[in-house]
Amino acid sequence: MATRVKNYTLCSRLKQCPKVHIIAIIVCIPIYVLGILFFHDQYKLTPVEPGLWLDSSTVSKLNSSGSELTATWDMTVVSVNPNPVLAISFDSLQVTISYKTDTDDNGRDVLLTTKPVPPPPSPLNTETSTAHSFKIETVSAYVGDYVANQISEGRARGSVKFVFGMLGYYRYVNTSRWYLTRRRLEFGVFCCWVEFGFSPGNWTGTLTTMDESRACVDDPIRVHFK
Repeated sequence: MATRVKNYTLCSRLKQCPKVHIIAIIVCIPIYVLGILFFHDQYKLTPVEPGLWLDSSTVSKLNSSGSELTATWDMTVVSVNPNPVLAISFDSLQVTISYKTDTDDNGRDVLLTTKPVPPPPSPLNTETSTAHSFKIETVSAYVGDYVANQISEGRARGSVKFVFGMLGYYRYVNTSRWYLTRRRLEFGVFCCWVEFGFSPGNWTGTLTTMDESRACVDDPIRVHFK
């Protein structure tokens, strides 16, 4: 007890204990505040993948004669950036259009065309969306007699279905610090059974199953760090 009283008296006389407490408070409060701000900033910087879906489309000059196909697709795609801090810069976009010979798993996928198109405007700012239109065509592409006949018969009945795929690369842009991430991300989005309706005698088809076509899904196999 005597030692404790002696130490307390010494601290009181030299005024060391209050200074230590004040210094500790002064040092700890900024560290605590900075820690909260850091974790909050890291939470906001957690990247969320962009959304990409088919908004509208038409197919014209659809002609399948013999074993060849000629067609032109006009497409409008909507890109969405859900991130509150990170903008998105698209590096490239490749579109594929194919035809499936049957609706079940036994159907065969026949590639009709695949071409690079201009990517969505960049950078795509935070929490915004933008529409992006482009055209893709195929001329006298060999598809075989069976597929050519199926497409021709479908157009005569008033409905032809295709499968759309969109592949490309993008990067995140930190708008608060204005730098572009070096790591490129690859995305793959596929819209299955995109149906076009044809009126009798009309060679131009219009997208009819808007609800299904908008439900484009990411391909988990192709979405990875590059």
